Amino acid sequence: MSQSIRQSNLFASEDFTKIYQSFKNVDFQAYDFDTIKAALVTYIKDQYPEDFNDYIESSEFVAIIELLAYLGTSLSFRADLNARENFMDTAERRESIIRLARMVNYQPRRNIPAEGLFKLSGVSTSETLTDSLDIDITNRTIYWNDANNSSSYEQIITILNAAFQSSNSFGKPYKKGTIGDVKTHLYRFNSVPFTNITYPISVHSEGNSYPFDIVNTDFNDGETIFERHPNPENAMHLLYRNDTNGLDSASTGFFLHFKQGTLANHDVTYAEPLENRVEEIDANNVNNNDVFVQKIDDTGAVTEEWTKVPSIVGSNVVYNNIVLDTKTIYSVLTGYNDSISIKYSDGNFGEVPKDTMRTWVRTSVNEQAVFRPEDVVNQSISIPYFAKNGQEHVITLIFSLEYTVSNRSLSETDAEIKENAPQVFYTQDRMVNNEDYNVFPLTRGNEIAKARTVNRTHSGHSRFIDINDPTGQHSDIILFAEDGALYKEPDDFRATADVTDTGGTDDILDILQNQLNEVQLQNFFYDVYIKNYKDNMLALQNGDTENYFDYELSALPLPPNTLTWNTLPSTSKNDTGYFGLGAVTTAFATQVNNTNYRFVKPGSKAKFVDPANPSSYKWVTLTSITGTGQAGTLDTVGPIILSAEINAGWAITEVIPPLRSELTDVEKYGDSLDPLYNYIADQIENQQEFAISYDLYNDLWEVIPSTAINETGPFSLVSPPSNDTSWLLNANYLINEDVVFPEYEFITRGVKFVFESADEIRFFYEPDQKIIDIETGKSLQDEIVVMDHNHAAREIEEWTFDGSVW
Repeated sequence: MSQSIRQSNLFASEDFTKIYQSFKNVDFQAYDFDTIKAALVTYIKDQYPEDFNDYIESSEFVAIIELLAYLGTSLSFRADLNARENFMDTAERRESIIRLARMVNYQPRRNIPAEGLFKLSGVSTSETLTDSLDIDITNRTIYWNDANNSSSYEQIITILNAAFQSSNSFGKPYKKGTIGDVKTHLYRFNSVPFTNITYPISVHSEGNSYPFDIVNTDFNDGETIFERHPNPENAMHLLYRNDTNGLDSASTGFFLHFKQGTLANHDVTYAEPLENRVEEIDANNVNNNDVFVQKIDDTGAVTEEWTKVPSIVGSNVVYNNIVLDTKTIYSVLTGYNDSISIKYSDGNFGEVPKDTMRTWVRTSVNEQAVFRPEDVVNQSISIPYFAKNGQEHVITLIFSLEYTVSNRSLSETDAEIKENAPQVFYTQDRMVNNEDYNVFPLTRGNEIAKARTVNRTHSGHSRFIDINDPTGQHSDIILFAEDGALYKEPDDFRATADVTDTGGTDDILDILQNQLNEVQLQNFFYDVYIKNYKDNMLALQNGDTENYFDYELSALPLPPNTLTWNTLPSTSKNDTGYFGLGAVTTAFATQVNNTNYRFVKPGSKAKFVDPANPSSYKWVTLTSITGTGQAGTLDTVGPIILSAEINAGWAITEVIPPLRSELTDVEKYGDSLDPLYNYIADQIENQQEFAISYDLYNDLWEVIPSTAINETGPFSLVSPPSNDTSWLLNANYLINEDVVFPEYEFITRGVKFVFESADEIRFFYEPDQKIIDIETGKSLQDEIVVMDHNHAAREIEEWTFDGSVW
């Protein structure tokens, strides 16, 4: 046998010529039982016509052919099925769909549990306690806002204070903030450690029983309430909320945070570190939010709390928005039937786990369910705690549901994953065009049912051409009218401050300070206070006629005490320079070393008049004064800066000083060198009613005692001391049935200016809908411009200002 023939026989399966020759005898359209059987029979008839000719159904050879046809059908089905499971559009098994979604970096979302707040309706304790009337409340259930018990509020506070940590009694919360426009405080029990992570209860709704957990709660100010990391050493926490609508309000009282589901832990010990370790958790219906990983020691104490990488598109254990210093990270992978796997890092971008790792997961019912107030009425839990004397006691908290809870969400269905995953992959983790804005928000949670975005621009649209948007959402709206009117009206405004807040006096002083910063008070100062001061200047300044405030310039030569403007650099007009006296150009020191000009200071508004033509004037603001305001011989720039340029030689005829709205420390807390000084903090700490007035001449805020305040009389700076109406802010101390806690009510005088259009334009005040300037990051304000060609009410008069803006 030749060598070539021998090799062909030995490697027949690799001989491509033989393979190609065999293709002409294969029927590639045969895939089911009947077609494969027919193809086999045809092949045998063609290739072995003389060897096999018995094709009756009872033939043994036909049975072999049918067996091969059955085997081919099964292999064909499996090959087809496996091929279909490798494509998102044709995959049917959930495992395949999840795997394909993960390949395009899409995180399928699991169910989200129902959660909310139970309101405390009653409490009791095993500790021996009495209230302020010496009534024994030991082992007695005290109900919230009990109409049959006038002392119920005090008794509940007494019981809770006994269970709270000593530094965390009611009125001194562990944390305070605002959630959903409701003041929220956090209190910490002095609970016994290593008892309960959560407190499970059962809730019956619509004929079904659902497990619930009372969880250890916390919150972020201005954001949301959340569950603390499970730690058996952590103390239990309680929320207090007050919406100022009374004790009967569903949002006023003490609250427990609940979640639907059952929390369980899974411990795994790793003898050796392994990169990119994936640990499967044996639990189904794990919800999308409650997965916690921690490292524990031999006693079960938590030594490290690991950080979960957000389950969103584009985040994993390598690329995420967690700070670089945090190395103990992990991600959660979704599996079949809402099971999960914990994926750890590779040792470079995060730590590799070793020793004992504990994973807490909460399994929640993956079905639609609505929980109504009648489903949870006066259920209870018992929390062991240490009393102030170190003895262990038990406090029982009775609670009810005050509102309907329907915020749960089902896990993402196969159809939703197949629809969302390719679309989100198309966005490439960015939002550029209209489709991105419609699709990408869906990755943030399965609570979003539909997102709709409308294009306001188009490809090729020039950035230098304003978008004409009549809604005002994407472009400015400029409207013109001829029927404008400006008027003013009193606008006294109010604010309240809880006496029980953390920080006490400091917090109340902050609220008081905010009142003094409001623009309505500034308007009142310039419109009412200044006029009253000028009418009574001699009396208020103790006969001081030299102090410069208002001087009528009628003729030349200039009086010797008149301040004149000298520009520096020396030009015909400038906004930097210094003051001289009369016609003398010698620099003069203002503000510091000459009290006759005490009102010439930064923030004051000055009226400059042309001495040669007193009808020509201009108002400007003194922006800053360096040092004493006196120019040196070597100075090239004046020490005084104005808000606008003024001609050299113009004289000041009127100065309006500013209202100093910021309180000094002495005005707030007093002067240790003057124990008789009447300061604001002293009034607050002694829970006194008081008012404060402003002494413009001495630049001093003064306290008016409650016995001297006239709350209803017209404002006057020269009112009798026993009937004082000079106050700018009046503080009333409220403690009555209309308020839950004692509080201060601050009433501040104010004036508001209103610009209106009778028929042509409508103005809308939307304080909660602010448009942010993308360049400055500050909120934009509307502008009202009075055109310089505008005519006054009388036809013969005409305004001469050059486009003033309010």
